Amino acid sequence: MKDLGNANQLERANDMKIADNARRVLHVDDDPDMLRLVRHKLGPYCEITSLNDPSECVNELVRTGCRLVILDIDMGEYNGLELLRTIKRLDGGIHVIMLTGLVSMQTVLTSMREGAEACLFKPLNDPSDLLSVVNESVKKIERWHESVKDLLKRKRAVTNCRSFVPADLAC
Repeated sequence: MKDLGNANQLERANDMKIADNARRVLHVDDDPDMLRLVRHKLGPYCEITSLNDPSECVNELVRTGCRLVILDIDMGEYNGLELLRTIKRLDGGIHVIMLTGLVSMQTVLTSMREGAEACLFKPLNDPSDLLSVVNESVKKIERWHESVKDLLKRKRAVTNCRSFVPADLAC
């Protein structure tokens, strides 16, 4: 029974970590004013990490376990669409919201095709749009977490059941 207690404690700790990470947002933009604006608007609802150096994005994702990224597209020598592809290759479950000044149908289509949750445009006249998309992403992350948690629980139940059945009766 001691092992089961440890497993349950570990599961609860992992649940808390996932729940915390669902509301942890990494915002990557080379514009310090935009970083401040987003932090100001989303700060009461999420834990925001702001990066103005896109080359640090992947390291920061690995370090913090963020599940949600807000990403600019045109960042000098860095292309946010390339960074989006890199993030999705790293972990397809990371949600990325594009926030860009490149207003075009091509920007929207490419962002969505590459796996972005949404593409919003600067200037951010109505921050409620961004907050709405962030909330939708957090809910999706939490739903996925619940599905994985349920799957693991079911697998554990099957494994525990098989350990109590004599080998000649097991399926």
